[in-house]
Amino acid sequence: MSSVGLHWSALGFLSVLLGIFAPGLIVGGVIGALAWPARRAAGAALGGSVGAVIGALLLTIGFGIRLPMGF
Repeated sequence: MSSVGLHWSALGFLSVLLGIFAPGLIVGGVIGALAWPARRAAGAALGGSVGAVIGALLLTIGFGIRLPMGF
């Protein structure tokens, strides 16, 4: 029997999630900032949020990857 296990801290879990959602955050943020030039910061925040959600949906639905949702 193996004694190897994964023990995630909150910071480690957040860093893994950031790595998973980073492409959607970056692309969505750039598109949001360019699409809403009057309020670039709000557009980038909204676009980054939408991009992260779309990226998570593509991972879970498109590729069949289950994201860990608990500690």
